[in-house]
Amino acid sequence: MAIVGLIAITLGWVAQFLSMKKKDQKLNPLFLMMYSLGVLFIIVDGFTTKAMPLAVANIASLLASFSVYLKVQKIV
Repeated sequence: MAIVGLIAITLGWVAQFLSMKKKDQKLNPLFLMMYSLGVLFIIVDGFTTKAMPLAVANIASLLASFSVYLKVQKIV
C-alpha cells in the first residue's frame, strides 16, 4: 500500500510541475488530490503494519493537504 501511495504522490508532483508556467505558479488541484490520495494509502499501510506513530503523522499531513485543496477550490 505504501508503494501505491508514493506513486500517487509522485504523479501529483509531476502534474504540479507540468502545470506550472514561469509566471503562473499556482497550486494545481490535481496535485493536491493525488497527494492526499497517496497519503491516505500510506496511512492505511501504517495502520495495517501497526506503525501507529507514522500513521498519526500522515493523518496530520492528509488534513493539511486537504485543507489546502479546499482553500484552492474556494470551498472554505
